[in-house]
Amino acid sequence: MDIKVLDDQLYILINMNTYIIQIFDKKGHHQRNLVSSKYLTECLYFAINRTTKTIFAGDIVTNELKAFSADGELMYKIGKHGDKRGNLIKPAGIDLTNDGEVVIVSPSKNKFMLQCFKVPPDNYHLLNMSSTSQKHRNFVCEPMGDKDVRELAGIGDVLSGRLAEKGFDKAFVVLGQFLLLKKNEELFKDWLKESCGANSKQSHDCYSCLSEWCNSFI
Repeated sequence: MDIKVLDDQLYILINMNTYIIQIFDKKGHHQRNLVSSKYLTECLYFAINRTTKTIFAGDIVTNELKAFSADGELMYKIGKHGDKRGNLIKPAGIDLTNDGEVVIVSPSKNKFMLQCFKVPPDNYHLLNMSSTSQKHRNFVCEPMGDKDVRELAGIGDVLSGRLAEKGFDKAFVVLGQFLLLKKNEELFKDWLKESCGANSKQSHDCYSCLSEWCNSFI
């Protein structure tokens, strides 16, 4: 189990069952997930820049080194290095220097090769930042279980109260309605507006949240 300190009060580790990087306080209480499984296939090595709170994770399935913000957003990944496909060779370890360089130890022809990259170099492949909320990202990165309806993106205390009055007090019950409507965007948004008075943004956020969750888990 790979564990590293993020700051004086928090530390992070990799959940070896889901390959999601998670953050905990010093008492062992789970705070939030840093990296969504949407962006990370299988991570066994990672490093942290404690100044910028950037997490560098070596994805051993895609052979890429990916950089994430402390909120779990994929910011960029390294390209044009490593093997002929332009990917990184599978890392055996990742660390950071005091100058902010990423150091990667990679197995190559029965020996280990040390690679060093500036953060961020010009040849990083920059990715568009997601416009989704942290609430959305937290919801779609793990199984739904028995989550309250208010954990859905776009659903706050007022809307959740109205939905609960009609029997939609759990996220999975709303998911059932979503599937009953065959994931149709317009039908689901109209239903949400009529059921609890959601506005256009709230209904859009909720639809996007359920749609992405279904793409990941169904």
